[in-house]
Amino acid sequence: MAVITAVDTAPSVASSRLKRSVKEELAAWLFLLPSVVPFLIFTLIPALATFVLSFYRWDFISTPQFVGLANWIDLFSGSAAGQSVLVTLLLCAISVPISMTIGLALAIALDRIPFGKLLFRSIFFMPIVTSMVAISFVFGNMFATETGLINYVIGLAGLPPVAWLTYPTQAMFAVSIMMIWSMSGLCMLIYLAGLQQIDQSLIEAARLDGASRWQLFLYVVRPLLARSTLFLAITQTVHALQTFEAVYVLTDGGPGTSTTTIGMYIYKSTFRRFEVGSGATASMALFVLMLIVTVIQLRAQRRLQDV
Repeated sequence: MAVITAVDTAPSVASSRLKRSVKEELAAWLFLLPSVVPFLIFTLIPALATFVLSFYRWDFISTPQFVGLANWIDLFSGSAAGQSVLVTLLLCAISVPISMTIGLALAIALDRIPFGKLLFRSIFFMPIVTSMVAISFVFGNMFATETGLINYVIGLAGLPPVAWLTYPTQAMFAVSIMMIWSMSGLCMLIYLAGLQQIDQSLIEAARLDGASRWQLFLYVVRPLLARSTLFLAITQTVHALQTFEAVYVLTDGGPGTSTTTIGMYIYKSTFRRFEVGSGATASMALFVLMLIVTVIQLRAQRRLQDV
């Protein structure tokens, strides 16, 4: 009799467990809805629509015309879209390594001073919490040919003024200076945190072995800052790839298209020339670049974890 009862109750137990599992899964999805719904509406669906629009020619008014790979061919044929990709990559190649180098130098200097660390750390961190639009307006006034502070200082040295925002090379140099200034503070903060986590016994042991300052940095400090370096390389590269406000306010992508980044090209082609397909193609190119950076980050993280 007891065996029959146990056999009869087994399906009911399994059924109750199944119902409980369904209820738990349903509750989990209900808790996720406030995050999933905005992600679908504002991220996933627009991303899919952008990919589809990259194969069309549309001006917001007329019927979209399917053009196949024409927009993608323009992107890789040396057109304005392709040039914006090169400008963006050049800006990354200039601003990211220099800002990280300056940030590391500032972090080492702040780590060694006996007092005032909090004050200097706050001063160097201020560009991070300041609006990029405000920073761009300030640098625009500083780079002004006739009344700018930079040309005033150059004039004190007896040199002629420089038309920073008039010629392509000088304009790119001006944008790079502003980007480096705005990015160095975060690099300094991250590197300073990494330096403070280093075991000082390792430093003392290297000094007792006769290591010079350069050898101490090269063979002890630098490897221990590898994770900080990787983090900054990825985040600063992503930040540089998305550059828009700085170029929009400082140069408006000019002179010509010499400082037109991908973000600036997307804005101009979509909302000024109403070439939605071309802007969508550039958006997908930016997505691919950021995806490549993400893949590199994941692989580099795995290598660091294996070490």
